[in-house]
This record gives sequence, structure tokens and C-alpha cells, in this order.
Amino acid sequence: MPALNWLIQTTPAPDRQNLAVAWSPELSLFAAVSGDGSGEQIMTSPDGLVWTKRTTPTVSGLTNVYNSIAWSPALGLFVASRGSSSLTSPTCIMTSSDGISWTLRSLSHQSSHISHQLVWAPALGKFVLLGKQSGSLTYHDQSTDGIIWTDTTIANDGFREWLGMAWAPSLSLFAAVCTEGTGNKALTSPNGTTWTPRATPATDRAWQAIAWSPELTLFAAVANNGTGQRVMTSPDGLNWTLRTSPTDRAWTAIEWGPPPVSRFVAVASSGHVMESADGVTWIDGTVPASLNDWRHVAWSTSLGRFVAVARSGSANRVMVSDPAMFEGGPRAILGPRWRARRRGRMQPKVFGRLGLTISTRMPRVRVTAAQDTISVEAFAQTSILIKVTDETTRSR
Repeated sequence: MPALNWLIQTTPAPDRQNLAVAWSPELSLFAAVSGDGSGEQIMTSPDGLVWTKRTTPTVSGLTNVYNSIAWSPALGLFVASRGSSSLTSPTCIMTSSDGISWTLRSLSHQSSHISHQLVWAPALGKFVLLGKQSGSLTYHDQSTDGIIWTDTTIANDGFREWLGMAWAPSLSLFAAVCTEGTGNKALTSPNGTTWTPRATPATDRAWQAIAWSPELTLFAAVANNGTGQRVMTSPDGLNWTLRTSPTDRAWTAIEWGPPPVSRFVAVASSGHVMESADGVTWIDGTVPASLNDWRHVAWSTSLGRFVAVARSGSANRVMVSDPAMFEGGPRAILGPRWRARRRGRMQPKVFGRLGLTISTRMPRVRVTAAQDTISVEAFAQTSILIKVTDETTRSR
């Protein structure tokens, strides 16, 4: 499996500590939240390449550290959660139907707490928010509309930090992982209400994030500490196995990309990436020279790319994956200055960073790449060669 190529993207000033990003297929929009600043803690992008700051409401006297965001297709709604609230101001949710205009919402419990991970479960028709609360209690909040929230205490678990949570549709199961404590560093729940601790290997690991692969029917979680084995996997959320990671990095987030990419991607605060096609064997990714503190990564099927956001960097706090030229894959990023000339009877299909388009009239097309040459072959009749030079030309 060849590693993906990644390209750094320009982000608007001033630089924000971007902590999470989500994709809305219905809006064709990425939305990212930040952990600092006031009044502009959302930025959006239709493609992961060009980003725009959005005005957000503020809460007086509270640090506006938004650290999680999720999209609900059924509700047509983004929900973002702030890292903390207080007894006097439980407001730590904001919602938006378009990613542009945002409205503050309040949680139900009146106590100091810290929110960590927000997930939408389509089959259950609700958001679940996991976090911790003063008094060594773990809590979760739920909402069927993103506006009205109810909360439940899970257990007295030693004030653990449950940083990662994922929903597995085929299992009808949530799985969560935590950074603190010894043993039982996973939780599972079929409904977001009743949670069961699960035994995990390597009790010293600080698990940061978890993702589910429908194609592999596999959970994969990543940690920011340990020697040689900073990944664990589970087919059911109950039984976990340590996996060897290629390098000991402080892994912060993980995401699954379906075919044609077909791989897990994990990002690290040290600026690194690792990838795996099966969750078992991992390779180092090819990353730009900029060693930003990457905090989160999201996948867009329609764009065919991953987008990662960073907490550090100078006007460069986003990077996107080059979908390369997977067979049958729809896109490749060629760079900011390539142009195309259409010749013959070619019809457009999106292909490239700035909307470069190529295709034939044939319904079946094979795409391959070697160095600076991209070959597109229609199986029955036509062969097209695209030579990448100062400007892209085509011959058939």
C-alpha cells in the first residue's frame, strides 16, 4: 500500500488552535472548531483548500475552548461542544444548520465539567457527548435535536479522561477510550445510556482517539505513549489487541477512509502521519516538512480526501491528502497552478485541485500515475495521455 501524499493549505489569520473538524456531505462543507480566540472559533471550507473564518457567539467569563464537532444528516445540523462549563453558565454547545451562523445551547446539568467527544449515531437518531465532571464522575449528555440535552452519570471511575468515541452502525455500538487509570480503558454502549467497562491491554497507554471501519468491521484506537505498540484494534469493542506502530509518536486522532482509499489514517502532535489498510500493519505517511501539532482528521467521500487540522503553525494549519491515482478514483491534486485544455470529444469529470476535469465518453475508465505522467484509459476504444508540464495538455 503506497502512502498518501499530503499538501499544506493556507489558513486565515489570526492563527487559531484548531482542535476538531467535521464534514457535511449535504452542505458539501468542512467545519473546524478552535480552542482559542473569541468570536471567530469556526472556519469552513467547501473543499479543504480554501478556508473562511465564521463569527461565533461568546460566553462571558468562560474560556471558549471548542474541542469537538459533529454533523447530523438527519437534522441537517452541525453541533460543536466547548471543553468546559461552570455552575453559573452551563452553556457549552453551539449549533448551525449551514456552518455560517451559530447559536448557543445549554446542557442540562448545573456543575463544572469538561466535554471531550461528540458523536452522532444515525440509527439511534441522537448525539452523544462524553466527558468528565468534578467529583471523579464520568458523564454523558444526549440530544435528539442538538438543542435540548439530558445527562447521566456513568460511574465513579477515578476522574478519567474519555477522549475518544466512535459509533459502529453494524454492531449498533458505541466504543470509547480513555487516557487515565489502569485497565478497563474502553467503554461500550448499545444506546449511549448504559455503558460497560472493557478490559484493554497495556494498561499504561493513554488512548487518545478511536475510529470504526465498516469495510473491515474493526475499531482502531491510537495512543500518545508507550513503546512500539501505540495502536489497538477490536472487531467488537469488547476484545482488544495491541498492534505495532511504525514510530513512537504522540498520536492524537484517527479516521477511516473507505474505498478507493481503504485505510485508517492517524495524525500526531509531532507533525507525523501513519496509515494502515487493515488496522494491523501500519506504515509512516508522507508528510510535508511543516511539523504542526495535528489534532484531528476527517474524511470526505465526495472529495476523496482526508483533511487534518492543527493547533500550531503559521497560516498553515490545515493539510489535505492527495487521493493519488487509485484505480477508479475520482480525483488527484496536481497543484495550484495547473490548467487544462479540453480537446476532442472529452466530457468533464472533476479531477484536480482547482477543478481540472478529464474523462471520455466511455463509462469505464482506469486511472494510473507514474512520476509526472497521468494515464486515463477507456477500456474499449480510447486512450488518453495527460502530460503535466507548465500547463496540462491532453492528447488522444
